[in-house]
Amino acid sequence: MAGAGGELVANQHLEIDRAHRPPLRDPLEPTVLAGWTATLVRALTAWGYDGVGMAEAAGIDPADLEIAHGRVPLAGSTQLWETAAHVTGNEALGLEVARHVRPATFHSLSQAVLASPTLREGLERMARFSRVVADPAEATTLATDRHFSFVIRWRLGVPPPSIYSIDGILATVLGQCQLMLDDSVWPLEARLLRPRPRDTGPFERNFRSPVRFDAPDSRLVFDRALVEHRLPAGEGELARRNDEVVTAYLAGLDGQRSTCDEVRAALVAALPSGPPSAPAIASALAMSPRSLQRHLRDEGTSFRDLLQEVRCDVAKSYLRSGTHTVAETAVLLGFGDTTAFSRAFKRWTGVAPSRFR
Repeated sequence: MAGAGGELVANQHLEIDRAHRPPLRDPLEPTVLAGWTATLVRALTAWGYDGVGMAEAAGIDPADLEIAHGRVPLAGSTQLWETAAHVTGNEALGLEVARHVRPATFHSLSQAVLASPTLREGLERMARFSRVVADPAEATTLATDRHFSFVIRWRLGVPPPSIYSIDGILATVLGQCQLMLDDSVWPLEARLLRPRPRDTGPFERNFRSPVRFDAPDSRLVFDRALVEHRLPAGEGELARRNDEVVTAYLAGLDGQRSTCDEVRAALVAALPSGPPSAPAIASALAMSPRSLQRHLRDEGTSFRDLLQEVRCDVAKSYLRSGTHTVAETAVLLGFGDTTAFSRAFKRWTGVAPSRFR
């Protein structure tokens, strides 16, 4: 019954998303998911401020905040966050706004995360699809023998969102983890790029862990054993179905797929024939290798990084599904032998493919 229900929910989301494709926009203008900005407006209104009026003053059309999967300019959203922090005088504004997040705030991404079989998979989904929340977002995850970190990063050349918004996103990530398991989930450490506030109490209470300010990046560090513990309510198939919805949404953000999206698709198709080269992929996309590298550099990545990312994602998908052995997966990913694949997979994830499977 759980599987059938999950399929029904996923299909409902698919139909909703098809009906609300993101509108065409200037591909050079960074945007933020309207649902996240609407959460700020809703919180301001609940606190007695004119949230709608403040949004309008920042150049945001309140009607856009009601559109499913709609988006608003990053510049306007950042101005609204800064204005809200000034008006409220609340240095912990982002933490307070995160408490107003609803299950549907992030649409299908929320559904995919909450259906993840482990906290680690949920955090990896949040990182992989971070661009849903903000165009320049490039979150990632890092694993060591004992720790697992969720790290927020931003594409080079694009101004990052307000520090208050970043605080709120980290608080929301923690909240999603607690929804997936329970209120016992807390990080070992929180690192924030933002300057040290006058009162650190709200941050220490929110994360219930040591908080480091003026850090090189913003991240949550978890115990690895905790995030890899299997969740009783996890449903991998439902998560993957919602992954497809989110992927389709991202592909349509600009009315066309980015060079990164095109390269990823070409890599997946080429992998079984052996390790794809940049010139071969450039030829498949009808561009020169130099042009390909330039486009990828402008999007904040490289061919080498994308090849590693795609190989890792496809490998995890094959191993997680149980349809391919480790040796078969190595061949499908273009590795010459299983040993080379096993070394690479352990470098990517911190565990051997046999253990991951």
